[in-house]
Amino acid sequence: MAEHLRLLQGEDVSGDDLAAGLSKLGRDVVLAVPSCLTVTIALASLGVEIDAWAVDGATAPVRVLASLAVPLSAVVPGAVLVLRAGEPGAFLPLADDLGTRLGPNHPPLAVDQHLTWPAAVSSESFPASLAGLRVVNQAVGVLVDRGLPPETVRRELQRRASDANTDVATASRRLLASLRPDPG
Repeated sequence: MAEHLRLLQGEDVSGDDLAAGLSKLGRDVVLAVPSCLTVTIALASLGVEIDAWAVDGATAPVRVLASLAVPLSAVVPGAVLVLRAGEPGAFLPLADDLGTRLGPNHPPLAVDQHLTWPAAVSSESFPASLAGLRVVNQAVGVLVDRGLPPETVRRELQRRASDANTDVATASRRLLASLRPDPG
């Protein structure tokens, strides 16, 4: 698993490669932890979780009794890979093993701190979710370029999304579309 995480943190990984890597990671985790239900990526800066992989038939009514959150600090600050399982203590041995392999400068793992089902599991495919994240990052760049302080940009995108009764990715797409010259 530690090797999978190192590969997932690489800078030259495409959305399709990342989705394939997460699917393989999910299957490998189930071999080590048979009660594993889901693999998600939580993005604290956006307040969302992207459903990357789920065991066939795993749905919200299944109780989450164990979790392991692995910070992906090399990818995005505040991003964590979250594994959830239906058996108490399921990730304790994995957390012990992984904690020694990630090194002393890696942020600490969080065990059993994500014991609820993801609030809004995305209906999009993982590559589409990554494309949405890419659009949000582009919109962040536009707003910073327009003079907004970096620490307020995400709040501004959230405000625009709320005002339009939509999500941040859609509000970001609208912002980017407004920058394109009118073809007429």
